[in-house]
Parts: sequence; C-alpha cells; structure tokens
Amino acid sequence: MSYEVIEHTADLAIRVMADDMKILFEEGARAVVDITGARSDVGKETVNISVHGIDIDDTLVRWLQEIIYRINTDGFRLSDVKVYTLEDSRVSGVIAGEYLFSRLDTEIKAATYHGLNITKVRGLYIATITFDT
Repeated sequence: MSYEVIEHTADLAIRVMADDMKILFEEGARAVVDITGARSDVGKETVNISVHGIDIDDTLVRWLQEIIYRINTDGFRLSDVKVYTLEDSRVSGVIAGEYLFSRLDTEIKAATYHGLNITKVRGLYIATITFDT
C-alpha cells in the first residue's frame, strides 16, 4: 500500500503516492479500505463504479466518496479495486468483495476538498486527501 497518514488537527488526512494516475485512484480507495477496516478476503461480488467530476481533483473526491458510500451504506467489504478508465472529469472501475455489515475500525464520513492537492513530482503522482471522520 502506498499511502501514509499525515497529521491533521481535526480530521484524518493521508498522502497517496503512485507512478500512474489510475493507480493513484486505486491506492486512494485501498487506503480508505485499510483505514476503515472494510477489507474482505472474498471477492465473490463485483460492483461497477463510474463517477463524473468537474476536474481531476473533484473526480478523485467523488470516486473516494462512492467507495465510502458503498462501505458505510451498502455494507460492502472490498477485496480488490480496479480503475479501467480515467479522464480529467470521469473515472470508471470495479470493486470486488462481499456484502458483510461488519464493524468498522474507523468511520470515515466523507472525502473532503479541504487541503486537496494532486501534484506530480519526478514522475510520481502525490495526492493529499482529508477525510471527515
């Protein structure tokens, strides 16, 4: 997993790193799964996800928000996530796992725009994302 939790005064913030933008979106979703404890070893169910945003930053927030929604509302526990298409204002992919309303380690209410930043440094995409917990 290529993310780190970073200090934040009120909420939870992470820094995600990847050498490809699609992988950055996947790693962001995996970080959410890891932090919440919404992991499953079973991948018998799949859910297609497609979200539209205004720009790449908004698209990332909406993507993560959809993952959070599936975890919190649908009780989906993920074994895998894959991004198939990514444009500045659209992402589509699939999550695999199972419906299992198990207790979460940490509740994430929402991905936010506060402090959101995606940069590219020496070929590495780095995103800073803050979550409302």
